[in-house]
Amino acid sequence: MKRFVVISLVIVATWSVSAQQKWDMTLGVGTVPQVQMWYYNGGSYLVEYVRPLFSLGCHYQVNKNIEVGIYGGYAMLTGSIRDNNYSGYQNGYVNSNAIYYGTQVNYQLLPLFVARPVRFSVYPLAKVGGIYEFWQGYGNQYSKHFFEAGAGLGAAYYFTKHVGMFGEALGGRFYNSWYSWRAGLSIRF
Repeated sequence: MKRFVVISLVIVATWSVSAQQKWDMTLGVGTVPQVQMWYYNGGSYLVEYVRPLFSLGCHYQVNKNIEVGIYGGYAMLTGSIRDNNYSGYQNGYVNSNAIYYGTQVNYQLLPLFVARPVRFSVYPLAKVGGIYEFWQGYGNQYSKHFFEAGAGLGAAYYFTKHVGMFGEALGGRFYNSWYSWRAGLSIRF
């Protein structure tokens, strides 16, 4: 197994050194909607707000149209807690940590219409991933996993040959939402 990992790393390293501007790193920020149910004086109240999501992604350009990559991110969300003495009853909310991870495929549209490289790119994209949320309260540790998948449209503009800005909007199944977006810095190398 160790040999396989070492050989794979050597092959990937050799492949990436020979590649010319095939890698793309993204550093982005988006939002995650949060929904909480509060009970007060016999009534229930729904509170909605958003939390920031920070993400980092790495994509490899397979050919002039297709990019594949992975992404990861972090958001501080809110988890529900229960008191051991009153099991079955929700006692409140505490801050929780959420780790986002998954794969993404981009299809560059402009190479279909323009032969030479341009600084602007438009691409449909698809994401499949997961979220691992964990928190603790009243001496108990809680965690949950959530599957997310979606498709959407993205655009990027490169100010120089290597540095640019990007934005993506997606529809699908996401944490507490049917849509997702992110924007940020993109670096080609």
